[in-house]
Amino acid sequence: MMKSRNIATRRIMTIAAGLVVGGMLMAGTGGCVPAAGGNPNNPAGPSGPGAGSRPLRQPTMPRVPPRVEMPIDEALQTRARQELENAFAGTSAVIRAQALEASVQTKDPKLADRAARALEDRDPLVRFAGAMAVGDAKITGLYRTVFELRDDLDPQVALGVRYALHQLGDRRLSQEIADLTRHPSPDVRGTAALVLGRLGEPSGVRVLRTMLADAGAGVRLQAAEALWLLGDRKGLETVVAGLISPFSDEQLVSTLALAGPRDRRIESYLEGRLAFDKDRGQYVEVQLAAARGLGMLGSDAGFGLAMDQSQATDARVRTMAALALGEIRRPDAQPALDRLLSANEAEVRVAAASALLTLAMPR
Repeated sequence: MMKSRNIATRRIMTIAAGLVVGGMLMAGTGGCVPAAGGNPNNPAGPSGPGAGSRPLRQPTMPRVPPRVEMPIDEALQTRARQELENAFAGTSAVIRAQALEASVQTKDPKLADRAARALEDRDPLVRFAGAMAVGDAKITGLYRTVFELRDDLDPQVALGVRYALHQLGDRRLSQEIADLTRHPSPDVRGTAALVLGRLGEPSGVRVLRTMLADAGAGVRLQAAEALWLLGDRKGLETVVAGLISPFSDEQLVSTLALAGPRDRRIESYLEGRLAFDKDRGQYVEVQLAAARGLGMLGSDAGFGLAMDQSQATDARVRTMAALALGEIRRPDAQPALDRLLSANEAEVRVAAASALLTLAMPR
């Protein structure tokens, strides 16, 4: 049975919440994959009875159905836009934050309005998401609103604000991002690492390398992801090592982190995560993360797996399947995403909406 550290993922669209799209912190989410469970086809795991008593079998890649060309369904696109609107107007702060990040990813026409409302939200998670959205999309019209949040008492909101200001050209407070890498809270330190990576400044490499020795496993992994995003070899080595971690959540986060820079040189690593190992077992969540990462590289190798898992009973799995289908960008995923757009769970619906809108975007 695979183990989990219960590390807090630095993503709003997080596995624990059901989504993996961007890279923001959702404080207190817990681990990406629950420690209990394991692969139902190998419940004993790699150390179970008979693990070393027979030759290891060749891992198998999922089937890839033939591509079926079909036009983008405009009515479905309209429904997807409306789902993001409904989600952002909802009562759950997590869902509002997820809807906002999906709005950034899909270049939603209402992004600026949602970001402005998010900056005034009572929940710090949503304010953080709003600040990150302003920085990601460089919404210059919200500079003053962001600047007025510079003294927000929540340290993660403060990090988001400094990211946005830096992206909008005001770098007077940027040094404070590095200062917060020494904050007592591992969640704050991890978010600081995230922001340093997202800034894309080579000067962040020195600070991030020191964070590879942080006491928090989640912080170390976030620092490695940020370094790899900046093209640093040490970050890549640490992320690759995470692929074979004994902890399932570290495998999952590492798989997603590997694909972040969209560097095709790591394609074989992702294929290894996608393949099903009949002897050692494999979490389907890790496979779906690999399917999504391969989609980011232009490969549809995980399409069949994602289509199959879009019908899973677990909402987290269906959410990950939806997002993988979005990144793979095959129009014949629309019927499955149409079904997921009517799911009972809000996080599944937001993921399906994001995926559908991504399908219509140029790669």
